[in-house]
Amino acid sequence: MRLPKELAKNLNWQAGAVVGFEQSGDKIIITSSRPEYTLEDMVKGITKKNRHKLVWPDDKPRGKEIW
Repeated sequence: MRLPKELAKNLNWQAGAVVGFEQSGDKIIITSSRPEYTLEDMVKGITKKNRHKLVWPDDKPRGKEIW
């Protein structure tokens, strides 16, 4: 489906964007369609290489917090 360039720009849509269609009476509603991820899906991508370094257990206070 082609949209006016300015409308696509305002919606931050690029060519090939995935959208959803819904009918409401005699109107068609077009919405952004984003993939839905489960926690299990996201955790599958965690590796030792991309994990953040564990800092807080051995870190020293930086403000007025008590450790």
